[in-house]
Amino acid sequence: MKNKKKLIIIVAAVLVVGVGIFVLASPNIGQGEPTGPNVAVAPVSRSTLESNVTAQGEVLMLGTGNVAFINNTLEVSEILVSENDVVEEGQPLITFNTQMLERTRQRDALLHQLHDTQLMLQSQRVQVESMRLGPTNIEIENANFNISRARQGILDAYFAQEQIETSVTLQEISIGLIQTNLLDAANTFLNTQTLFNIGAATQVQLDNATRAVENLEVELRSAQENLITLGNQRIQATQNITAAYDNLRLAEIQLEDLQNRVTSPQNQNAIAQQEIAIQRTQLAIQDINRNIDNLDDVEEVLFSPVAGTVTAINVVAGGMAAQGSPLVQISDVDDYVVRAFINQLHAGQLSIGQNVTIEGSILGNQVLQGRIYSISTIATTQAIAGIMERVIPIEITVDSQDTDLLIPGVTLDITVTTDVRENVIAIPLLSTLIDPAGSSFVFVVAGDNTIEQRFVDVITYAEMYIEVTGLEEGELIVLQPLPTMESGMLITPIGG
Repeated sequence: MKNKKKLIIIVAAVLVVGVGIFVLASPNIGQGEPTGPNVAVAPVSRSTLESNVTAQGEVLMLGTGNVAFINNTLEVSEILVSENDVVEEGQPLITFNTQMLERTRQRDALLHQLHDTQLMLQSQRVQVESMRLGPTNIEIENANFNISRARQGILDAYFAQEQIETSVTLQEISIGLIQTNLLDAANTFLNTQTLFNIGAATQVQLDNATRAVENLEVELRSAQENLITLGNQRIQATQNITAAYDNLRLAEIQLEDLQNRVTSPQNQNAIAQQEIAIQRTQLAIQDINRNIDNLDDVEEVLFSPVAGTVTAINVVAGGMAAQGSPLVQISDVDDYVVRAFINQLHAGQLSIGQNVTIEGSILGNQVLQGRIYSISTIATTQAIAGIMERVIPIEITVDSQDTDLLIPGVTLDITVTTDVRENVIAIPLLSTLIDPAGSSFVFVVAGDNTIEQRFVDVITYAEMYIEVTGLEEGELIVLQPLPTMESGMLITPIGG
């Protein structure tokens, strides 16, 4: 049901509503005074305006818990309770026929263990057979290839070392040349500086001599850093040669082990150890098969973890209870709320603690009272009358003395009182008109039964009534004016 804003006015004085058209009656005959058409009027009075928002709600239980049997998948033998039964904590709820199912579960586990052990036995036998066989041609070829690759690695390491030594020698020669050039540049700078001091050399010549010294100093530092790097590479090259010889020795040992694999004492001892392991695995398989034949029966009972009322039973006797599935729902039926969804257009009118009126077919003529205690901070989408709307979930507490009439899951009509305006000037909504500028006005009846246009400020709306300023209590206003009316028009007031 689409949320709608329902606004109720509690009017202190009785106004005539519904009579708002001109009553085109004949003028009174026999009277000397001029008369106009009959028009319904009413006096302005002070009233209490009440603004409401309506929606449909649903009763939800709090403290609901699912009791789940989580150990095994079992057959239900007997259900010991019924829905709406009141149970105590620790009371038996369901018994399970575990004789066949528990045996099946344990057998499955043992069969899985048997399978893994048989795979282990197969692997052990393959290993002992490979120990009894000599090396294959492929294994010998791979070992010889590793030896050749190790020898080539030694040659490559020596070649790399020779290149590094050559680079070191060239770098040392380069450093010697730079040092010689730097000495010459320093002498040139000193001579130029002497000539500059006596005016025999220019500033440009002195600057050139200075830059020549600085450039050679930078070049010397760079060459020295390169020599340090080459020294580190020389150390690494020596280490690489040692590692290459180690690789060759390892490859030769591997070839030797292959050639002596069958007859070596180490291999014969490994074969003996593997055969002992095979015997132990065979004994383990025998033990597993013996356990499969000697499975015991197990009995299971599901107990209630809490006190409460059984509100749902999700299994039947003779059926299967899946591992981890919810079987019985235990609830505290005296602990519940009414949840409703309010159109987001009215969200700004809601606040915690607002009064709520609750009605519904299950209540008959009784009307319950409650208060908003929770307003969601997240909007959601809900289909209302086939239209998707954005709504704000709210939860409502109900007065405790009235809760016996409510059943969890039923729907109710709720009315939230969002605002109450007391002792305000309230007039029927249909007694106002709006001019082209958008201003609201009414027609006030003067003492000579002429009408006067009076602009009013609308403070708030309350369905068919509005709160206004600009009128005085007791003034007569036209209830349902027509756009053709104008100030100064003579009428015959009816109902005022």
